[in-house]
Amino acid sequence: SRNGETLDALLKRTPAAIPPEMKESFARLFESGEPQYVDYEFQGAKRSAVVMPLAFKIFHTEAAIWISHDTAALQAERNAAAEAAAHFREQTELWNAVFDALPVGIFAKDPENELRYILCNKALEKYFGKTHGEIIGRSAHEVEKPCIADESRRSDESTMASPDGSFE
Repeated sequence: SRNGETLDALLKRTPAAIPPEMKESFARLFESGEPQYVDYEFQGAKRSAVVMPLAFKIFHTEAAIWISHDTAALQAERNAAAEAAAHFREQTELWNAVFDALPVGIFAKDPENELRYILCNKALEKYFGKTHGEIIGRSAHEVEKPCIADESRRSDESTMASPDGSFE
C-alpha cells in the first residue's frame, strides 16, 4: 500500500489512455522491484518500453519511470511513409511543371462552394492578369469582368446540368 492506497486502486485511477500492458508492467515492477520490458500498442503504433524503479530516496515513496520507443517495425513503416511522401512530392512537382507549361488556360471550380476556383495554371493567370493567390478561392465575379463572369456562370451551370458534363 502507498499512503493507505493499494496498488490496485492506484492503477485503476491512472488515465485510461495508458495501455493495459503498461499498467500490468507497473504492477509487476512494484511487486518484484525488477525492471519490466513490455511491447504494446498506443494509438495504433507498435511501441516498446522499459519500466524501471526509481530510488525511494528521490520521491520518498515507490516511484517508477517508463521509457518508451518505437519498435523497428514502426520505424520501418515511418521510413516507408516518408519515402512515399517524397515520391508523391516529386510527382506533384512534375505534374505542376507540365500543367503550368501548357499554353491554354486550365482551371477547376468547386461546385459545392459557389463555383470558386480551386485550380488554375499559369496561362489562366496570364489571361486574367492575376496571380494564383488572387484567383484561387474566388468566384468568377471576383476575378473576371462582370459581363464575362455572367457568361462563365451560365456556362458552368449548363455544364453541371449536362448528363455527361459536356459544355458548349
